[in-house]
Amino acid sequence: MAHLALHLFGPFTAQLDGKEVTGFATDKARALLAYLAVESGRAHRRNALAGILWPALPQGRARQALRQTLSRVRRALEEHAHSPPLLLVDQDRIRLRTDGDVWLDVAAFEAFFSECDTHSHRAVGARRPCLLRLERAVALYRGDFLDQFFLADTAPFEEWAMLKRDRLRQQAMAAFEVLANHYERRADYVRAQHYAWRQIELEPWCEEAHRQLMRQFALTGKRSAAFAQYEVCRRTLAEMLDVAPSRATKRLDGRIRAGLPVGSQSSRSLPPAPTPFVGCLKELAELSDLLADPNSRLVTVVGPGGIGKTRLALQVAADHIGTAEDGVYAVPMADIGEVDTVVLVLSEVLGVMLVGRATPREQLLAHLRDKEMLLLMDNLEHLHDAHALLSDILRAAPRVILLATSRRRLNLREERVYHLGGMRYPEKGSAEFSQECHSAVAFFVQSAQRANRHFALGAQVLPDVVRICRLVEGSPLGIELAAAATDTHACADIAREIAISSDALATTLHNVDPRHRSLRASFEYSWGLLTEVERACLARLAVFHGGFDLSAAHQVAGASTRLLSRLSHASLLRADSEGRYSLHSLLHEYIAEKLDATPDAARVCLQHSRTYAAFLQEREGTLKSAAQIRALDEIGLEIENIRQAFRWAITQISERRAAQEAIGILDAGIESLHLFFLLRDWYQEGDMLFGELAAALEARPAYVMDVAAARRLLARALTRQARCCEFTVFTEKAHTLYQRSLAILRSLPESDQEIGLALSGLGYMAVIKGEYAQAEQLFDESLVLYRPVDDAWGTANVLSNLCLLLRHKGDFAGAENAGLESLTIRRATGDLRGIASSLNSLGLVECSLGSYAEAGRVFGESLEICRAMNYRAGISSALNGLCQAAFFQGDQAAAERYVQESLDLCRDIGDQWGVGVALNNMGCLALAQAAYGRARDCFLEGIQVYREFDITSGLANTTNNLGEAYYRVGQVDEAGGVLHEALAIAHASGNVPILLD
Repeated sequence: MAHLALHLFGPFTAQLDGKEVTGFATDKARALLAYLAVESGRAHRRNALAGILWPALPQGRARQALRQTLSRVRRALEEHAHSPPLLLVDQDRIRLRTDGDVWLDVAAFEAFFSECDTHSHRAVGARRPCLLRLERAVALYRGDFLDQFFLADTAPFEEWAMLKRDRLRQQAMAAFEVLANHYERRADYVRAQHYAWRQIELEPWCEEAHRQLMRQFALTGKRSAAFAQYEVCRRTLAEMLDVAPSRATKRLDGRIRAGLPVGSQSSRSLPPAPTPFVGCLKELAELSDLLADPNSRLVTVVGPGGIGKTRLALQVAADHIGTAEDGVYAVPMADIGEVDTVVLVLSEVLGVMLVGRATPREQLLAHLRDKEMLLLMDNLEHLHDAHALLSDILRAAPRVILLATSRRRLNLREERVYHLGGMRYPEKGSAEFSQECHSAVAFFVQSAQRANRHFALGAQVLPDVVRICRLVEGSPLGIELAAAATDTHACADIAREIAISSDALATTLHNVDPRHRSLRASFEYSWGLLTEVERACLARLAVFHGGFDLSAAHQVAGASTRLLSRLSHASLLRADSEGRYSLHSLLHEYIAEKLDATPDAARVCLQHSRTYAAFLQEREGTLKSAAQIRALDEIGLEIENIRQAFRWAITQISERRAAQEAIGILDAGIESLHLFFLLRDWYQEGDMLFGELAAALEARPAYVMDVAAARRLLARALTRQARCCEFTVFTEKAHTLYQRSLAILRSLPESDQEIGLALSGLGYMAVIKGEYAQAEQLFDESLVLYRPVDDAWGTANVLSNLCLLLRHKGDFAGAENAGLESLTIRRATGDLRGIASSLNSLGLVECSLGSYAEAGRVFGESLEICRAMNYRAGISSALNGLCQAAFFQGDQAAAERYVQESLDLCRDIGDQWGVGVALNNMGCLALAQAAYGRARDCFLEGIQVYREFDITSGLANTTNNLGEAYYRVGQVDEAGGVLHEALAIAHASGNVPILLD
C-alpha cells in the first residue's frame, strides 16, 4: 500500500513512500494533482476539471488534454503497482483518496486551525493546547501556497490558487502574530523574534510585526537594533505603499528613544517549584481545557492534603505564562488567617498601591476591572469567608480567571471543581507495570534516588514500592517521605511500618478524614525514625511561617546545619538553592500539633518574636542608607515570619508575665517595619497592624497602665499609623492620630525625635489641606528638634516637604535652598528613595524658576533611581516632572509620552494624587494644541479627584487652568466663576503663584 505526501506550501513537492516523485512531465500534471489534493472532499467531474485547467480549448480537446495529463499523473504515482490506487477514477469523475495513505501539508495546516476553532475558549492565545497547535501548524508553512507556481492561460486555476493562497497566508500571519505576542509575554524573546520575522518575510509592510521586533529588541537591551528596525519599517512603507509609519509605530519609537518601558511583558509571580514535576500530563491538559473555557471563571482543584494540588496548579500556572496580557500570579494563602489580609497580600503581589478613601477591597477590584490575568489562589480551605472576595473579583473583573486549590470545594455558583486523586500506581492483582503509566512509582524512584543515588527499581523491590504507593494512596507527599528512608531502610520494612501505623490510626483518630489517615501514617512513620533531638527541633520549626534560614533556625529552634541536613534528607524539610528552608503546609499542621502538645510552645513563640524583632532592629539603619534595597528585599523575604512575630507579641500585652517583654520586642521592631511599609507602599497594612498595636496598648490591663515604655510605644504606634494614613490620603484620620501621639509624647521625657516626627506629619497634613502658614510653623518646630541631635533622616524629610511648601508659597529661592539641603543630606546617607524624592521636589522648583533643561536633568536622575528601585509612585512623579520640563522646552511629543505613561501608571497602582497631577498636565498640553474641549475634560476630571480626596494643594492650579479652558471654548460665564473660585482657594492657602497668575 503506497503512501503519498504532498507539500504545497512553498515549492510543489511530492513524495511516494519517502522518495521524491519527479515524473510528472508537465506543470499541468502537478496542478491537477494539487487541485485534487486540496479539494479532496468530493469527486470532480471531468468537464469541470477540463474547464479549470484548459479554459481556452473547446470541450472535446480540453477533455482529451485532461485524459493525457491524468495518465501522466498516474504513471508518476506508479498507480499500476498499488492496490488500492491513490486516484479513484471512473468515466465521469476523478477523486484523490482521503484516507491515511495520502498526507497533504495544507490539510494538516487547516486541521490544526479547525481543532482550535472547535474548542470553546476565550481566544486562541488564551489556551496553551491551542497555542501548541498553532506552532505545529505554522511549522508546516514553508512558504506561500504553490509559491512560484504559475500556469499560462489558466485563469480559473490561477484565481482559485490566489484565493487559497491569500486565505492561508492570513491564517498563518494571524498565528505568527499570536505566537510572537505570547512568547514576548513569556520573555522568550528568541521565539518571539522568530515569529515576528516570519510575518515580515511574508508581508514586509506589516507594521504590527515591525513593532513586535522593536519591542523585543528594546526588552533585550538592543536599543540600536530597535532604532534600525524602525528605519527598515519606515523605508519599506515608503517604498512599497508610499505611506509613513502609523502614529502607534512612531510613538513606540519615541518611547524606546526616551528609555521608557515598552511592550506588555507578562508579570510573573510564581514561586520556584518545590519538587520536580512528574506525570499528571492528563491532568495538565484537562485543567488547561477548563481554564480556556469561557464558562469557567473559577476552577478549584480539590483533593486531600498532600495530594499534589499546589504542585499541579503551579505547573498549570507556569504553562499559562504568556496567555494572559496582564500576567500570571500565584498568591499562597496557607499562612494567611483573615480575608482582610488576603486583600492586602493580593494587592502587594499585584503592585496595587492602596491609597484613598475607598476600602482596600474596592481599590483591589478597581485595579482588576480591566485586567486580563490568571490568579492562582493556593490553599484556600481555611479561609471560610474567602468566597465573598472571589465572587466580588469574578463580578468586577470579567477577564480575570481564578485557579484555586482547596481541600474542599468553595461552593460558589461560578465554580468548576476538578477533583485530584493520587498519582497512579498498579492496582491490586494487576501484572502490568510501566513507569510511564504509573507516575506514583516513577516519583518514588526519583525521590529515592535523591536520598540514595544507588537506589534501583529491581524486580524484587518493585512489589514493595507499589505497596507503599498504595498505602499512601498515591499522595506525592507520602511517597516523598517514604522514599527518603530508603537510604537506611528496605522498602519492605517501610511498607510494613506504614501499614501498621495506618491500621492504628484507623482505630484511634476518629475525627480525622479517612483520606488523611494513610498520609498521617506516613508522617508517623517518618516521625518515628527521628531521634528525640531531631523531633524536638522539628517541632520547634513549626513556629516559622513562609520559610526560614539557618540563622533563624539556630536562634529559635537550636538547629544546627547538620540537624537541618538530616531533616532535609528525610524530606521533612525542603531547602532551596538560596539555603532557605520550608515545610509542606500539611506537614506543618502535623508538626504544629506536636509543638502545641509540649510545654515548650510559649517559649518557642517568644524566641521567634525576639529573633525577628532583632532582625528588624538590625536593619533600621540600613533602611536609611545606600543598602536600602537590600534591606527591603531581606525584610520582604521574612515578612510572613515578621507578621506572625509582631501579632503574637501584640497578643501578649494582655498577659501579666509576658507584657513587659512583649512591649520591648514591639518597640525594637516598630521603626524598621514602619519604614518597610512606607518604602514598599504597603500603607494599608501599616495602618491595620499599627492600629491593632495601638488598640492593644490602650486596652492593656491596669498593671501596665503606668509603665512609661507602654505609653511611649503607644505614641510611636499612633505616629506610624498616622504616617501610613497620610499616604492613603486619610488626612483627618492621620491628623487625629498625630495629635493623640503628640499629646502623649509631650508628657514623656527624652522624646524629642518622636515629637519631631509627629510635628513633621502634622505639617504635611497642613500642606495637603492648603494651610501653608501653619505647615511652615510645624516644619520649623520639627527642625528645631531634629537638628541638635543630628537626625539626618528626619531633617531631610522635613526639608524635602518644606521645599514643596515654599514653592507653593512662591518662595522659590527658599524652596531651592531647602531642597538642595535635603538632597545633600540624603546623598550623604545614601537614602535612595529619599534622593529621588528630593530630586522631584527640586525639579519642580527649577521649572518654576524657568530652568527647564536643569529640571529635565534632575527629573531624569530621579526617574533612573526610581526605576532601579521599582518605586512606581516615584516613577510617576518623575514622569510628570519630565512632562513639564519637555513641554516648556517645546518638545510636545516627549511631554505627551511622559504624561501618558505617568497617568497609566498612577491609575494602575491606584495613586489618585498622581492621577490628578497627570490630568492637569495633560490638560495643559491640550490647551497648547488648541484642543480646548479635551483640556476642559482633563481639568474637570482632575478637580474631581482632588475634591474626592480633599487635596487642596493642587486644586487651585487645576481650577485656574479650567477657567482658561472654559474661556477658550467660549463659556465666558463659567470661566469667570471658576477663576474666582481658584482665586479664593489660592488666597485661603497662601498660594502666591496662583494669586499672581
